[in-house]
Amino acid sequence: ATVTARGTDVNVRVAGAVFRDFLRNYGAGVEEHENPRQELERPYYLVKIETIIRQTGPCSLDIDTMHLFYHNQDSQQLYYQILNYPMELIPLMDLVVQREARR
Repeated sequence: ATVTARGTDVNVRVAGAVFRDFLRNYGAGVEEHENPRQELERPYYLVKIETIIRQTGPCSLDIDTMHLFYHNQDSQQLYYQILNYPMELIPLMDLVVQREARR
């Protein structure tokens, strides 16, 4: 059975899988001072999650939505879904990040 986010046509499993793929595979982003064309050895957002885990106290993961937009066609669709249904999708994204942090 397909589970959709309340009041939307967004498939929760697909949206979660697309965001998880983005977190695990996005590697085109680099720090501002680095060569923008340089490929990272490890996925950009997983490195950020690992850094956050080591911190104490409140913390957050900032996602550049343009990274999501340009990652691939599926993540581009997720980008538009986030724009249209932020209250429904941000909690799903939080859950995916928490699960990735526990991996």
